Amino acid sequence: MKRFIVYFMSFFLIITLLMFKGQSINAANGAHIVSIVNSGMLLDDGSIWANNRNGSVQKNLGVIAIAGDNDYNGYGVTKNGELVTWDYISAPHVDTKQTEIKQIANGYYLKQDGTVWSAGGQRQQGYDGIALIAANDSMFSTVSNTGEIRSSSLKMPLAAGTGINSIIAIDVAAHGDTVVLNNSGTVTKYDLTHYDTSGSTISILPEVITQNAAYIEYTTDNLLLVTLKDGTVWVTGEYNDRYKLTDQIHEIGSGVTRTANAKGKNSFAYQLSDGSWKQYENGVITNIESPSLSGINFTVSSTKSYVGDSIKATITESYSNGSKKTIPLSQANATIEKPYLLKKNSDGTLKALAVGVTKVTVTSGSLTKTLTIAISLPSNLSNAIQRNSITYLPVQSVFKALGGTVVYTSSSKTFDIQVGTTTIRLKQGDSNAKVNGNNLTMNAAVRSENNTTVFPAALLSKVFGAALKWDSKYKIIHISFGNATLSVETPDTAKIYKKELQGNLASYIGKSYWVNHFQGWERFNKVTITDIIPDSQGYYFTIVFKKQNGTQLKSYEMARDNVVNLFTGSYYFLNYDPYKKYKWSTSTWTLIKEEKVATGMTKDQVLLSIGQPASTSRLSGNGITVETWGYGYFNYVTFVNGIVTSIYTS
Repeated sequence: MKRFIVYFMSFFLIITLLMFKGQSINAANGAHIVSIVNSGMLLDDGSIWANNRNGSVQKNLGVIAIAGDNDYNGYGVTKNGELVTWDYISAPHVDTKQTEIKQIANGYYLKQDGTVWSAGGQRQQGYDGIALIAANDSMFSTVSNTGEIRSSSLKMPLAAGTGINSIIAIDVAAHGDTVVLNNSGTVTKYDLTHYDTSGSTISILPEVITQNAAYIEYTTDNLLLVTLKDGTVWVTGEYNDRYKLTDQIHEIGSGVTRTANAKGKNSFAYQLSDGSWKQYENGVITNIESPSLSGINFTVSSTKSYVGDSIKATITESYSNGSKKTIPLSQANATIEKPYLLKKNSDGTLKALAVGVTKVTVTSGSLTKTLTIAISLPSNLSNAIQRNSITYLPVQSVFKALGGTVVYTSSSKTFDIQVGTTTIRLKQGDSNAKVNGNNLTMNAAVRSENNTTVFPAALLSKVFGAALKWDSKYKIIHISFGNATLSVETPDTAKIYKKELQGNLASYIGKSYWVNHFQGWERFNKVTITDIIPDSQGYYFTIVFKKQNGTQLKSYEMARDNVVNLFTGSYYFLNYDPYKKYKWSTSTWTLIKEEKVATGMTKDQVLLSIGQPASTSRLSGNGITVETWGYGYFNYVTFVNGIVTSIYTS
């Protein structure tokens, strides 16, 4: 397993800054590789490329150091001292409950107060005043502020404190052996199997490996990889030569400042003095590059939208290592050509503001992707007019729909309009306009119609290149800016649409009826249909009635066929005045209006009172006719010679 060497944080940061001076820049974001572990790499912009089940993922969390010794688990510390972890399932994320971290190791960390903690948040008892820590999966070694060296696998110190801590690096092998590097370049190894028992206590015997080292790292097979001050890399020998640098890695030459991710003497990464990284693998050397941006994809939920719409934007960066990264629009370098038409929302969507066509360009590194978005008006404007074959448009509503501002000065009767960078001045009664300070003659003068100031529509063609299309059938003008459109109706347009949607229902308008059973209205009142109002699609209609006293009544919305059914038959409405047709007594009319039946009533009176029966039966003989009408739920009315003689109710 890979070992992570921990330095004093201040020393680490100074060395990091120095060793990247003049380093080549990553094409994606100008970031350099700071450190490499099995499970990922750290760049100097604070971002981590980490390996997990989804491949390689990038997170920028402001990380300044990382550790880890297997293919998926990793640890880091942010510039604010917070713990960062990742694994096979999870991408790098900050654990805000574990803070004030000074140094990070594999599975452990050192806090600013000198205490040692596991990445799981457990304090390691007995370790206080610690200055450095190194760790592997199951154990760790420390250097105290006084220079005392300890291993968690041994209760006794490996070395007593000197009072002056000159140690700048420490590493621990899988079996607990510890090695330290001081600021003069001396590497000392503390082998747990190499001890002295001659005294009153057992003491670990230190062995000096070299006095000319710049960097140290244990390999996963427990050999010590040492980078010397001359930039060469050496490795200790097997058991009998474990305290000696026996083999130089000749293939990599010199100029090395550090090694990383050492799986063995034939497999490790190393960094050169120019800041570049290489991989040494069984004698073969390859370059290690931070993933570079290879492509950018930018899509939106719709390139044809309407004013008021929220447009979802998706930005995906592709990298040379095959990974893909989704960038929220709020964090992307996105430029909107015409910001008065479209803006970025805080939730990462685009908000359509006004009618027109605009480009949106996303830039990442040296790559760009541009989309064109057309925004139309979802509903028509009103107050267009046509006079002498010239179409006029309302000043205020049209220019505001285009994303413009309109300021009217009553003293001069002028309108100062600005749409983007274009300025227009119009004056009532004047056929001359000023566009960006230059005179432009229109085909007619600005005028006032129906208390609305209008201007010749052709001005939009001259200034903005709009296409104009007059619809003579509906008396409406359609204005297009590429794929963006808005339409302005004349006062006649709504009438034409309404009549078309009404169709044959219009024939009912003006007719009078007498209420029978409808919406609880008073029965037998005369009402006249004054209007039938369709919805925008002509699917449902509302009938407007007027009573004799002028009061207006409205029906509920209903389908076209239901309108026809209302006036077919006599259940809902009568097409005659029942009071004129039948000269009955007031008491009889009272019963009928209350939908009641009494003995002595005629069949016409019963029909008008409670309607047609569900069933009938009839017997005749000796000049007597008996009829029984059934009304459901065992309710019956019996007539003898057309007069009610009995009533049965359940």
